Amino acid sequence: MRRVWLVVAVVASAGCKDAFRARPEVVAEAGGQELSVDRLAQLMVSIKGVPATREAAEFIANMWVDQTLFSQAVAAGHPLTDSLSATRVLWPELAELRGTRWHDTLLARRATLTPATADSVYAADQVRLLQHILVRVEPNAEPPARIAAKKKADAYYGRIRGGA
Repeated sequence: MRRVWLVVAVVASAGCKDAFRARPEVVAEAGGQELSVDRLAQLMVSIKGVPATREAAEFIANMWVDQTLFSQAVAAGHPLTDSLSATRVLWPELAELRGTRWHDTLLARRATLTPATADSVYAADQVRLLQHILVRVEPNAEPPARIAAKKKADAYYGRIRGGA
């Protein structure tokens, strides 16, 4: 039961982009229909693995808007009998899926880089994805300070791998 209240609080904060509007209980509107805070919370709780975050609430609300408009277009007699019509309607989702898939393949191929490898990549005149975690250490720092900075960077990396 605690998760439901947490989700309601997250959904309420996500839905109130304009905190002073007349109806803060409505998260989204599409085609004359409304998505309430309570309904969005129910959706988030019922979908396995959805985190109780503002970003997840916004994503689900946006999907609800897209699906509502899509179903209304079909109900209004705008058949999506060819792939071009369906692509036009679903283009934002398709583009995001392609971008996400591309990014995931880049991350899956990520290898450990040594300083020599980094230099050769830089000199190769090719596009590469390089990611860094930088922790400031004074140039004349003693080894214990350098070790502490390395541990701090490793902790950041662990949090990132965990989804932070």
